[in-house]
Amino acid sequence: MTDYSPFLIFSMPRSRSAWLSNFLSTGSVLCLHDGLRFSRDPPSIKSVFDAVAEGSPHKDPIIGNCDNGMCLFADEVMAEMPDAKYAVVMRKPGRVRVSLSKLLPDLDADVVDNIVDKSWEAMKDLAARGIGPVVDFDDLTEPKVGRYLWEHLIPDLDFPEARWALHQRYHVELHEPAYASDISPEFKNLVFNRLEE
Repeated sequence: MTDYSPFLIFSMPRSRSAWLSNFLSTGSVLCLHDGLRFSRDPPSIKSVFDAVAEGSPHKDPIIGNCDNGMCLFADEVMAEMPDAKYAVVMRKPGRVRVSLSKLLPDLDADVVDNIVDKSWEAMKDLAARGIGPVVDFDDLTEPKVGRYLWEHLIPDLDFPEARWALHQRYHVELHEPAYASDISPEFKNLVFNRLEE
C-alpha cells in the first residue's frame, strides 16, 4: 500500500469545485473532483484514495477531493479519514439554485430546492464545527484565499503563485453527461436516500 497525505474540501454545489480541484492538482498532488461518486455502498472516499495512491507514480503522493456531495456524508467520511486536513467552501443557496437550474434545466425545481437546502444545512454544520478553513465562493479569486487554502491543505509544498494567476483565466466546468455516467447506481441511490432523510 502506498502512503499518502489526504485532504478533503467540502463545497456547496456550483462553487468552483471543478476549478479548485484542477488548480490543486500539480506535481505530486492529485485533487479529485467529486471523488465520492466513484465509491459504492457504503460511501468510502478512503477506498477511492487507496486506488488512486496505488496508481500514482509518486512515492508519497498528496491526494485530495473537492466534492459538492460529500457534505451529505460528512460524518462517515471524517470518521473514515480522521487524519485528513479539511476545508469548507460556502456559497449562498439562492445563487446555487440559479446556477444548478441553469446546468440541469430538466431537473424538477423541488429536487433542486431539496439538494440545495440539505447541502446548505450540512455545510453550515461543518463550518460551525471548525474543522478547517471556511471560505466563500466569491473569495476564490483572491490570491490570499488561495494561499490560505493551499498552506492549510498542502503545507509541505510552496504555494504556486504563477499557477494561481494562470488559473484565474480559466473557466473549468463539468460536462454533465460524462459526469453523470461516472456515478455508480449504488452511490446515486445513497444520495437520493440521504436527501429524503
